[in-house]
Amino acid sequence: QVFGTEQEMWSRSSSLLRGSAASAALALGCAIGATTTTGGHQSLSSYVLAPSSALPPSPLVAMCEGKDAKNMNSSATVEEGLTTKRMYFYSSPSPPPNTVLFALPSSKTLAKDTAKLLQLPLGKMQVGSYADGETALQYEAPIRGKHVFLFCSTVSSNSIIQLLLSVSAARRASAKTVNVILPYYGYSRQDMKRKREPITAADFALMLREMGADHLLTLDLHNDSVLGFHDPNSVTVDHLQATSVAANWFAEEVGGQDGDVVVVAPHEGQVARANHFRSRLARETGGDVGLAFISKSSKSRGEELSKPLLVGDVAGKKVIVVDDIVSSGETMERAAILAKDAGAVAAYGYATHAIFSTPDSRSRSARELEFLLVSNTIYQETMPEGVKRLSVAPLVAEAIARVVGKGSVSDITK
Repeated sequence: QVFGTEQEMWSRSSSLLRGSAASAALALGCAIGATTTTGGHQSLSSYVLAPSSALPPSPLVAMCEGKDAKNMNSSATVEEGLTTKRMYFYSSPSPPPNTVLFALPSSKTLAKDTAKLLQLPLGKMQVGSYADGETALQYEAPIRGKHVFLFCSTVSSNSIIQLLLSVSAARRASAKTVNVILPYYGYSRQDMKRKREPITAADFALMLREMGADHLLTLDLHNDSVLGFHDPNSVTVDHLQATSVAANWFAEEVGGQDGDVVVVAPHEGQVARANHFRSRLARETGGDVGLAFISKSSKSRGEELSKPLLVGDVAGKKVIVVDDIVSSGETMERAAILAKDAGAVAAYGYATHAIFSTPDSRSRSARELEFLLVSNTIYQETMPEGVKRLSVAPLVAEAIARVVGKGSVSDITK
């Protein structure tokens, strides 16, 4: 038996019921598929995540085998994705050996790339479910006194439960610190109260605190207000701008030095992100990069949108539409059409988090684009036609090295 007797399991479970946020976490777990409390708790019925040695190779792994990761200077286009030609971000010394990285299923490729750059082994853990649907997990080696970094994009309720229980298990196993790497912060769009709805982004922050997380590192939040939901006295937060990595890649592959590129925000809420991308692209190319945005406001959820209006001059230019999330693909498609109607000669797209919420979205997202670039914050087995995947592992690796070395994280992408 992996987890001991059933009586021991219920004893452990009862201790988790202390604290309202933990209770909420367990209630959420019940909602995602545990339909009965009877039956076997004998073993993990299916392992979602295999040991790290069984994970497929990724581009950074292939590029770094037998080489110094910091001197990596190759723009490989391989099955798993893309990298920049130069190493822009990772330069710190490798963390000490008491630093250990673990990957939950939604972030396993990014975690493996990051571990390789840091020259650290990816820790082994088993994640799966019991016969009755309850989540089960186990660290395969002692982590007492270690700095634990858990990679998990919260793309579903199931991934949230896996993360919360992983944090709790690490804390109960006497880890020195428990650091959560949240490449994609699920529920971040539910950041305000509407009538009788929860503020789910804030509730998730409470769950992380209650389970014992010390530090949170996340990439390209939908709204920076989410940072304020975390109590700095218990869980400190660092927010990385993955758009900087994408801007560097576009500088290498698309250019901008001739003043022929305009960055487009697909709606008002993305202007700040698009401007950050524009500034980085202009710095790397030395060119005059323009900025435009699409106005499409509505007063409340469910209300019909006003007619979209492109604000800015894109005639005769190559445009890059920059967003944080591609879900249905509709926003990216609409922005590309508006830009072309206004005289743009070519349209490209970038979105940090590739959710692809519907089957049609996988083809729709890049339909009107030369190509759509996304990052590897969310694990995807395959990419749709016209969609390219960029690794942000160097950015994450540098952040982890600075967290352990107590260096500044906020200025990595300045």
